[in-house]
Order: sequence, then structure tokens, then C-alpha cells
Amino acid sequence: MPTEPEHFSLRPATLDDFEQLFNIHRAALGEYIAATWGWDDEWQRDFFQKNFKPEVRSVIEIRGRMIGFVDVTEQDGGIYLENIEIAPLYQGRGIGTRMIQDLLARAYGRGVILKLQVLKVNHRARALYERLGFQRVGDTETHFLMEHRSKTPELANS
Repeated sequence: MPTEPEHFSLRPATLDDFEQLFNIHRAALGEYIAATWGWDDEWQRDFFQKNFKPEVRSVIEIRGRMIGFVDVTEQDGGIYLENIEIAPLYQGRGIGTRMIQDLLARAYGRGVILKLQVLKVNHRARALYERLGFQRVGDTETHFLMEHRSKTPELANS
């Protein structure tokens, strides 16, 4: 992995982004969803559309090219990373690490916890979260629930 991630930018999602973001979702998480529940394209498209919330979704772009998205909300006095999905071609370049480090800095600055959940079968994502200091605090049938309770501004190195 490069020491510095490629320069990326964020912009608010719009309904016009739906198709491209669904394609990224299919490419980024399809194998994990298939391993957990099975993949039914029509059902997944409908579910993705029902849960498409432009008000909390930011599109990740590199040089104007849509490469992923991140959904962040505030819940129970903390910040909740609902989703971070990056197209496979752009994974492993430090982009996800940088996005999460930025969220950790935001959480630390506000004195709150950063929370997320990860599919149990997504070992790569879980390893990233653990490397960044997240701890498993619970689980569901399909997900591990994780939190980062940063006490210092020093965040995990990439």
C-alpha cells in the first residue's frame, strides 16, 4: 500500500448517482453479500434503492471519477459509519484508511465514539478496522459491531 493515498474528494450524493453507486456496491460487496445471504440482483437493487439516503451519503471521487461512497450518521451521541464501499480497483490504496482516520479525528474532536458494523465474512475490512484501533463490542447473526473509543488525538498509522 502506498504511504499516501491517492488524492480523492467527497461530494454529496444525488439521486442521479444511484446506478453508478449500485454498480460499485455490487462490485465491492457482492461476494460478501452472496456468502452471507445469497445474491439476488433484483432484491439487492430494491434494497439499495430503499436505503439510498443522499442526505447522509457522500460520493468518493478521484479526478472526477466516482470510485465509492460513504454513509455517516450521528446516533446515540456518537458517529456511526453506516457504509464505506470502494470499487475493487481502488481498494488497497489507502483511501478507506484515510476516510476512517478523518472520521476518527472528527469523533475525537467532539469527544464521541465512532461506531460501525462489518459483515462477519468480510475479513479484509475487519482487519482494517482492527488495525485502526476498533474493538469488537458485540455481534449479530451476520455482523460484528465495532467501536473506536479514542482517548488521544493520535490515530492509528496506515
